[in-house]
Amino acid sequence: MLILSQGHSMANASANAIQEHLKHKVLYDKFGYDVDAERAIVIEKVEPIKGKILEVGSGKGYFAIALAQKGYKFTSIDISSQEQQIAKNNLADFGLSEAVNFQVADAIDMPFSDGIFDIVFCVNSFHHMENQFSVLREIIRACKPKATIVINDFNQEGLRLIDSLHKNEGREHKFFNVCWEAMVYFLHKKNFQTQFSETKHQKMLVASAK
Repeated sequence: MLILSQGHSMANASANAIQEHLKHKVLYDKFGYDVDAERAIVIEKVEPIKGKILEVGSGKGYFAIALAQKGYKFTSIDISSQEQQIAKNNLADFGLSEAVNFQVADAIDMPFSDGIFDIVFCVNSFHHMENQFSVLREIIRACKPKATIVINDFNQEGLRLIDSLHKNEGREHKFFNVCWEAMVYFLHKKNFQTQFSETKHQKMLVASAK
């Protein structure tokens, strides 16, 4: 009876988490932001994806879910163990735990050898990082010689929307400006070629090593 009860509780927890995920999506939709479409654009822009994949900034696991649902296996890091536990729970609720190797780590001092990743994603995380160029330097260190770096984050319209969403929930959205032009200059100095694309709420920088 206890086993059945535990199983029932786990099923309820999973259903509740998926409902919370859908509630989150509906709220964003109400503000004109299609989260699923935005994540799909990021992935489609660089497909086919081959080799070792790293996600910098697990957050609550929303981009990880999108990537895992496409069949990819990858490593994801976040400095916050609490946030990453939420990400783990969310991946588990969607039956995707096996796809992701979660590690708690600081993006400016990652626990990886030089030159091991073929592609690195940083999605809606850069604006939370104060030392953006230290992070970018560390990402480059962990990349293979012909790697691709994808930085996707909110543009000014997107930041206004996120501010509105946070205020709607009684919270404050603290962020650091993403220095796009300076990043491009930095990446060119590191022998990367860059390409920009932009949607209504997001800006994406794809950097490919020459």
